[in-house]
Amino acid sequence: MKRKGDGELSRPACRPFERQAEISLREHADLLDLTHDAMFVRDMDTAIKYWNRGAEEMYGWTAEEALGKSALELLKTLSTVPLDQIESQVLRTGRWEGELVHHRRDGTPVVVASRLALQRDEQGRPVAILATNTDITERKRAEEARQELEEQWRAAFEANPTMYFILDAAGTILSVNPVGAEQLGWRVDELVGQPVLNVFLEADRAFVQGKAEEAFRQPGRVMRWKARKVRKDGSLLWVRESANAVVLRNGPVLLVACEDITERQQTEEALRESEERFRTLVKFSFDVYWESDAQHRFTRQEYSARFDRAPAPGSEIGKTRWEVPYLAPDEEAWRQHRATLDAHVPFRDFELARPTPDGGIRHVSVSGLPMFDEAGRFTGYRGVGRDITERKRAEQLTRQVFESASDGMAVIDRDYRYQRVNAVYAQSWKMPAEQIIGMRVADLHGTDFFERTVKPSLDRCFAGEQFTFAEWFTTEMGRVYLSVSYSPLRLASERLEAALVITRDLTHHILASEALREAQAALARVNRVTTLGVLAASIAHEVNQPLGAMVMSAGSCARWLAARPPEIEKAQRSLERIARDGKRASEVIDRIRALVMRQPPRRDRVDINQVILDVIAFTRDQMRRNDIALEKTLAEGLPRVWGDRVQLQQVILNLIVNAIEAMSGPGDGARELVVGASEAEGGVCIEVRDSGPGIAPEIADKLFEPFHTSKAQGIGMGLSISRSIIEAHGGQLWTAPNLPHGAVFRFSLPVGEWGP
Repeated sequence: MKRKGDGELSRPACRPFERQAEISLREHADLLDLTHDAMFVRDMDTAIKYWNRGAEEMYGWTAEEALGKSALELLKTLSTVPLDQIESQVLRTGRWEGELVHHRRDGTPVVVASRLALQRDEQGRPVAILATNTDITERKRAEEARQELEEQWRAAFEANPTMYFILDAAGTILSVNPVGAEQLGWRVDELVGQPVLNVFLEADRAFVQGKAEEAFRQPGRVMRWKARKVRKDGSLLWVRESANAVVLRNGPVLLVACEDITERQQTEEALRESEERFRTLVKFSFDVYWESDAQHRFTRQEYSARFDRAPAPGSEIGKTRWEVPYLAPDEEAWRQHRATLDAHVPFRDFELARPTPDGGIRHVSVSGLPMFDEAGRFTGYRGVGRDITERKRAEQLTRQVFESASDGMAVIDRDYRYQRVNAVYAQSWKMPAEQIIGMRVADLHGTDFFERTVKPSLDRCFAGEQFTFAEWFTTEMGRVYLSVSYSPLRLASERLEAALVITRDLTHHILASEALREAQAALARVNRVTTLGVLAASIAHEVNQPLGAMVMSAGSCARWLAARPPEIEKAQRSLERIARDGKRASEVIDRIRALVMRQPPRRDRVDINQVILDVIAFTRDQMRRNDIALEKTLAEGLPRVWGDRVQLQQVILNLIVNAIEAMSGPGDGARELVVGASEAEGGVCIEVRDSGPGIAPEIADKLFEPFHTSKAQGIGMGLSISRSIIEAHGGQLWTAPNLPHGAVFRFSLPVGEWGP
């Protein structure tokens, strides 16, 4: 089919190869017009030589209008690849394919998939380019729309604050958004490809797997559940997950959206724990829960299991509190309580007493809060009650104890005023109790005594300290010895509100004790004198030895001075010996005087080995006369003990004299006395061991009793006094057999028991 204008495309005769190409195109023109693609031929100068029907429809120019025009200028061709680069590739390879943007006659752009083919003549020279252009504008727009949608979805997926996971049917993580990975402490690439169950708490994995499998079995149905995930650092994360299975070309996947509900879950758990604590508190703190209507009639009552004397279920429903039989309070208290209820205000600790079915009394303390509806109308009360029967009984018993106690008792509040005193306390001040109650302590005791003595003790008690002390006090009624105890009191709350002060007058007891101590001291002195009487010969020997030496030295001194010439140096040495022996005699007299003199007990650091040696010096002559061998086993470096040297000497002297007398009877056995001192746990131990006949079993239990003796001339106080002295020093005195025969007496003394 010859188209109008075809003749106008002919080239000059000098270019026969172009005519041949045109002839070829004309032969195929009918065929080319059947395609919807826009096809045109341009020469090597870009002039259009052929323009098919598809080009007319796509671009809007007829063939007559297009032929001879520059294809590039007519179509305003645009490309992401430089046009000269495209031209070069066509000349080099004979073809090019790619996307171009052409413009229609009306100026609208059209995106085409362009295929360029180079046409050559018989000599192989390029003569024209055949362009086949397929309109892909709509497809391009669809692709761009799809790309934009994908970008939007990816942006939503990656930037969404919610965690998103995509899982395959095996539970493997195919994709996770950065927020999801970050909230779990991982990177995206660390999670992708891992089993999703790895990020769940092990205890929840089976549950989550079951939910996921259920979702895969029901594509399109949204499944929801809550579970715990584990962050990379090991911390827990509560999530609420919504999952939906979809079937894609490559198989089903599970889309999972995860909401972090950790704080909400913690809040809910805290609320549940709080509610549970409240229920437990109500259950264990109160005995009854009750509700009443606007007319104050009971509508609900629940009693705890420990409220063993509760009324029959429902027996009080529909009644007011004052319509139920009661024993207390009085009418005035009921009037005030009803006024409180009618005022619709809270009340607390209203106490009443009711009779029980078994004839007893039940005391109850009731508290309540008013209830209002949304419109603010009063609807009734709800509250709790406690069985305070035992507390009332305890208060009654306490009252009886308080009033009948033989000690003075007073309750003093934090304002230093008397809240309550018993009869004994009031009697000690010779004032009625009613007059003392409400007084300031300083007004009763005097300001000076209060500030100096009473107030510091009360302040210690108000600080929570409980303590007791005893000492002499000088009051307007004379000098008394009182034992005073302070105890903090918490009355209606945990706050320390008062102090309980208990005073006990020990004046007569202390005076009697002092008299007893004086009698004991006198008796001990008699014992020491008696013992010294037994040792009179030994004492005389101890004194005579230095006196005899002094006489001999005096005679020698006289001879040395009478010599011609006088022997001054020798006489001087004789005088020195006289002085030394005189000092020895003086020391013996001092020791005797210390044992005999009446003096108050002392507390000194005492070297126990030296005390033993001093006593041995008194008794050495008596041992020699009774043919007794002495062995001393005194450990070196013993710690000093706190005590009275004279009293300890008396104990050791008693024990040694008793041992000597036990071995002084007739007999051929060896007479051996061992006196030793050694370190023991927490102190020192002293023992006196003899080889006498021992202690008869029938008197062993009475050995330390006063006035018990087996001696014809004894008074039976030595061992009793000795034990009292040792126990007063914080030690113990005991006896044991000295096998094969004899007896051993031991006593212990603590180290550091008394301070200086």
